[in-house]
Amino acid sequence: MRVERSAVFRYKLGMDETLSNKIIQILATRWNAGERAISSETIYQDLVSSGTQPADYAMSEVFKSLKSQGMIKGSEWVGSEAVKQHGATIITWVNPTLL
Repeated sequence: MRVERSAVFRYKLGMDETLSNKIIQILATRWNAGERAISSETIYQDLVSSGTQPADYAMSEVFKSLKSQGMIKGSEWVGSEAVKQHGATIITWVNPTLL
């Protein structure tokens, strides 16, 4: 079989702005309350209890975006199923502009 033309379409999961705003609100509330190590699992639980069910990898995308913008710092544990569910991140610093 001979192929003269082919096309590859790649889909990259975009960041959910509504989810991002909710995560920022949770981060600000927890940071202002004095928490200095906020786990993504805790944020996930807050979202679910408020009626928001994040899609797979959605929280991970939000955390990547916030990190790349210099809005948060933290560590991520890699190779875990938790990355899919809640981003597997521990936030250890929040930029004051988010507060």
